[in-house]
Amino acid sequence: MLKEAREIKQKLIDEAKNEANVEAKKIIVQAQETIASEKNAAIVDLKKQVANLSVDIAEKVLKEKLSDDKDQMKLVKELVKDVKIK
Repeated sequence: MLKEAREIKQKLIDEAKNEANVEAKKIIVQAQETIASEKNAAIVDLKKQVANLSVDIAEKVLKEKLSDDKDQMKLVKELVKDVKIK
């Protein structure tokens, strides 16, 4: 009877360890998925910020470059010259 109780005890301990290992693996996988998702979201957000910053910089450069009519006409002529009619 004592041997049987020890076997039952050991069986319960082993089952609990197995269940804990399975649950731990699930938690790790879920955490990895969450990390990957948040990383991708951060990358997308960073790309948007870089794009907005690039547009802002380009706008400021163009405003500075085209501050007078002479510079505007020069740029228009250059752009028209570069355009190829199909």
